[in-house]
Amino acid sequence: MIVSWIDFHGRSAGLAEELGVEAVFLPDAIAKKRHVFKYLAAARYTRSVIRDRRPNSIIVMLPPAPLLVVAALSRPRGSKLIADLHTGFFSDPKWSWFSRIGLWMLRRNSAIVTNEPLAAQCRRAGTNAFVLHDILTDRRVGKVEHDAGAYILCPLSYANDEPMDALLEATRRIPDLRFVFTGKAPDWVRGSAPENVIFPGFVSAAEYDRLVRDCLAVVAVTDRDHTMQRAGYEALMEGKPQVTANFPVLRDFLEGAAAYVDPNDPESIARAVRDISDNPEKFAAAANDVLLRRMSEQQHEIKMIREFLGS
Repeated sequence: MIVSWIDFHGRSAGLAEELGVEAVFLPDAIAKKRHVFKYLAAARYTRSVIRDRRPNSIIVMLPPAPLLVVAALSRPRGSKLIADLHTGFFSDPKWSWFSRIGLWMLRRNSAIVTNEPLAAQCRRAGTNAFVLHDILTDRRVGKVEHDAGAYILCPLSYANDEPMDALLEATRRIPDLRFVFTGKAPDWVRGSAPENVIFPGFVSAAEYDRLVRDCLAVVAVTDRDHTMQRAGYEALMEGKPQVTANFPVLRDFLEGAAAYVDPNDPESIARAVRDISDNPEKFAAAANDVLLRRMSEQQHEIKMIREFLGS
């Protein structure tokens, strides 16, 4: 059983399918509650699901931190527990206060993280760790012919690790390219954006897939180290080049599939976008190569997790 409270539906569903287990998501009625009321209702719901179904293994997606406590206290005796730890578990001020406690709770169990530095942090705390990125699938549809309306896609949540000032300034420096900013943009972002930025708001899953498929490149930039962004995985699965931050974990994973930037330097971002738009075939070929190699590598980690759950 994989239990997911918020924001991890894509990763949870993919992992559940690969492992052959059930994915359980928080009902919309609970997810729409505010703050502490949501977590209290979610805790009761999760406790009920686990006690009713009595699974022999539970994978919880963190943060939020309370889910680990609920799962640990509710699980049947002898069941296996794995926590799939998003980077925010370690570095987001909202949850990082719990990271030491959480790793202590996982000492006889295990964790899944997206890169080796976070795995090393887990192991130093005595927690076994698997390194597994979001589940990659091949979504490529062949070469897309771009016309004069080609655009750069920027999937955004307007979170505190997204350097919006630098990104907006970069769009001003490339007025001949269109940029599409998805998500609910704050008023100040809309008011500061130049005319070549388009705001479609929240889009359906089908429309988002189309936006990724038809774009020239994806911009998935964070100023937080050890962070793998969902938009980056989605770009890779479509064989799309991307612009991302110049951090070692991103370079090691994406290699030539991306152009790397100082996330707080608008000129660095603008140069990277221009480099990809001027050399799309080179970057697309690299993205295709990296995708196939990473898909092969993930099968090894999935096999290891299966063995842990079945041991």
